[in-house]
Amino acid sequence: MPGGLSRVTAIAAGGLHCLALDVDGRVTAWGDNTYGETRVPGTLGRVVAIAAGSHRSLAVDVDGKLTAWGKVGRPSRPSRAAPPKGLDRIIAVAAGEWHDLALDVDGQITAWGDNSRQQTEVPPGLTGVTAIAAGGHRNLAIVAD
Repeated sequence: MPGGLSRVTAIAAGGLHCLALDVDGRVTAWGDNTYGETRVPGTLGRVVAIAAGSHRSLAVDVDGKLTAWGKVGRPSRPSRAAPPKGLDRIIAVAAGEWHDLALDVDGQITAWGDNSRQQTEVPPGLTGVTAIAAGGHRNLAIVAD
């Protein structure tokens, strides 16, 4: 862990790297950087949410824009790993082993990446989601009453 980290509001652990988000919306990354997963983009705005996957990092800025960096694909399935175009108004992200989730302000989930165990298949009719989490090949969602 890098020295001097303070006022941290969120942390995320990936395969071999970690992310921290401070109260000013800055992301600090450390650990393995084989695929650029700890090289935080200089164009990243004020961040409100972070997630770390196997070899990639995700951040959502204050405007709801998603940014992904590092290896955004499983070696055998690189074409399905980049975030879909047109994602906006995002409020939360989650990273599994080789798949990712985004939650928008309307409580809708978008999933992408490896689908070898149906982990990117969002159940039909799932609405009102308030929180998401992703694991190796699984996902969780909290739905408001």
